[in-house]
Amino acid sequence: PNGTNTYSSFSTADSFTIDTSVTVSTWFQTTKSQFNEGTLFQTQANGTEVSGDTVTLSGANTSGSIYSPLIDYASHTSGNSWGTVSWNHAITAGNTITYHVEYFTSTSSWAIIPDSDLPNNTAGTTTSPINIASIDPGTYEFIRVRGDFVKAAGAPTLNDWTVSWALSVAAPT
Repeated sequence: PNGTNTYSSFSTADSFTIDTSVTVSTWFQTTKSQFNEGTLFQTQANGTEVSGDTVTLSGANTSGSIYSPLIDYASHTSGNSWGTVSWNHAITAGNTITYHVEYFTSTSSWAIIPDSDLPNNTAGTTTSPINIASIDPGTYEFIRVRGDFVKAAGAPTLNDWTVSWALSVAAPT
């Protein structure tokens, strides 16, 4: 916006989404090419890059996962803490997508943020949003979102997901 010439690692030059109503920094994936920046296991990104891009299970799989690319706390321009993880998905009876938040560890691997720092994260949740304002960006500087798909009938579908920063501490005057 406004000619800042700023780019992020999660999107290609021809794939971006602008939401002018946002007042804090937001990481957002809603297009096929954005979803393909993550890691898809037995899932696939679908769409035409115009509208209706989604992630679904691939082929006859009854389970699978999508992992977002790395989200760097320092990439925000407004906000002073992590905020929320939210999503829009379509679920029919018997199907689920369970969401978890993972962090990049000091041993260069991914692990689930422990329940002691983010309650119920190990089991995951199907209810949006996840409040991540309590996690310490010093410990959890790099995070990613994981969605675990389970199909009983029909098809669980992820439409988009968002990580927002928050204004947890008032700016000094």
